[in-house]
Amino acid sequence: MSVGLNALQCPRCGTDRVIFYIKAGGIYGIFKSICPNCRSRRSFRLPMESRDNWIGHVTEQIYRCARCGQPIRDPVRISRTGRWIVLFLECPTHGLKEAKRHILDTIYPAIESIHQNPMNAVRPPAVLTAPSIGLPPPPNQPSMFTRTQPPGYPPPPPPDAFKPPSSASPPGKIEFCPECGSKLQPGALFCTACGTSIEDDYDEY
Repeated sequence: MSVGLNALQCPRCGTDRVIFYIKAGGIYGIFKSICPNCRSRRSFRLPMESRDNWIGHVTEQIYRCARCGQPIRDPVRISRTGRWIVLFLECPTHGLKEAKRHILDTIYPAIESIHQNPMNAVRPPAVLTAPSIGLPPPPNQPSMFTRTQPPGYPPPPPPDAFKPPSSASPPGKIEFCPECGSKLQPGALFCTACGTSIEDDYDEY
């Protein structure tokens, strides 16, 4: 006897097996199934504590023909023998051949409810939200692209700190005497006409 939902699939051919016997109670539920393709029979069990996880799959495999596997909407007859509910499922192709499904009354109401409304087997995932306890918002984190200056960092220089000095051209050579206006000889230190010294004028530059 195997355990788990893998037993719903035939290990020989991979076809979904048809369940015709369910005895659910205690720790495990016991199931008997048949493969509509290779005709192999197999028993397996599933834990009752995880019933909500497998009951939808099991219900789907009950209401199918054991000969061809096609779905059957409703049983043509329902009877009761002791604690067993017996369903008679008629296939449009194979009729009532292998039509009986034996289900213990402890789990039949849940199976019938899911069969009538398959959405009962679908449980949306719970959405967990963190409770609001009035905590202050977290501080803004500095951007990885923003460079902050360390304490004591010198301020930037003024905009005119790198202003180039004025390139004023030096005055030209003195060619005439500032006293008498006579033309000076090149390189002369005094006027040959009036004798005025022009050395002080050169010292100004």
